[in-house]
Amino acid sequence: MNSVVNDQSDAVHTPESLTNMLNDSLQSPTDRKLFQIEGVYSDGKGKIYGQWYYDNIIDAVTERKLTLRMPKNVKPLLLDGVCYKFSGFLNHSIPNRQDLNISLNFHVLKVLGDHGKLSGKESGRAELLEKKSESGFKNVEKFIFTQFSKGRKALIHLVVGNEAITDSDFIIGMGDSLSVYEVNEHRINLNSVDEIVAKISELDNEDECIIAVVRGGGELSIFDDVQIARSVLSLKNVFVTAIGHATDVSVLDRIADQSFDTPSFLGSFFKESASLYTRREEESDRRDSIIKGLRQDNERLHRSNEDLINKMSQKDVALNGIWSDVLSTEEAVNRISSRMIQIASRHSVGNLIVSFLLGVIVTVFFSDIMQMIDGLMH
Repeated sequence: MNSVVNDQSDAVHTPESLTNMLNDSLQSPTDRKLFQIEGVYSDGKGKIYGQWYYDNIIDAVTERKLTLRMPKNVKPLLLDGVCYKFSGFLNHSIPNRQDLNISLNFHVLKVLGDHGKLSGKESGRAELLEKKSESGFKNVEKFIFTQFSKGRKALIHLVVGNEAITDSDFIIGMGDSLSVYEVNEHRINLNSVDEIVAKISELDNEDECIIAVVRGGGELSIFDDVQIARSVLSLKNVFVTAIGHATDVSVLDRIADQSFDTPSFLGSFFKESASLYTRREEESDRRDSIIKGLRQDNERLHRSNEDLINKMSQKDVALNGIWSDVLSTEEAVNRISSRMIQIASRHSVGNLIVSFLLGVIVTVFFSDIMQMIDGLMH
């Protein structure tokens, strides 16, 4: 009994605290140390988490698997089943799950190269991906905006299976933006390489259009066919795909100018592109309206300034005329005053004084008037 009581004095752990202790003990000199690893790449076909996919690399001899933490920008360069050498670092921990299984991951930083001779089919696919990368990808959104700016509907050729219902998902995704597009549906056998190649080549004879291959889930290996991919490389028009589900990535998806997880996502993309163009046009109209208003205000200000200058010039002319009249009147008054003084000097002293004062008053009066006018002119 006493021993039980004594044991209770020891630290009591929870599953969480024990997991944290074990994680700490797993730390080793190999953590964050760069390694090179070689093996057969296996596409996990899982969803992306943040900027990472979780795939596998398989030992060519023992077939032991190791989880690869694959960057989003590296994954499209890899082919399933091909032997690669990667550079990266190890990480081991106990995931935040109910079990206590240890997770060992290899974080890929870059691909150092592929090893072993590729099969003819895989070699052809790799060559096509390289050619597409060199030729570049057309900007789908820019193409749509260009068509709208020309006052046209963007033309979409929808290639679907004979019995497919995926076109309805696409139309639902487009919503009310369908009115600004011209969508032509083409039903063919999407299990026939020849039909697919022939239809895509035929539609490419159209000027300025988008060719979209749309299909739901199921057997999708035909879209890894080299012949189909090669025919797409030579297209002059925009080419997009919406094949399978989010986890399905075919060779045709990789060489398309843009690929979408599902047909409804493709329709939503066209809808959002139309909305974005409308918003940009509205913003442009608002900017043009503001600029037009500012120009009108500037013109009105310019006209008001010219009117003010004209009125000031007219005022100066009028004041100059008044000034000339006042000068003439002053000269006349001065002459009259002088004459009065001369006449008064011949008579009594009183008359002389009166005449003198009268002359002074008249002179002072006209002097004040002239000062006032001079002030107005300046």
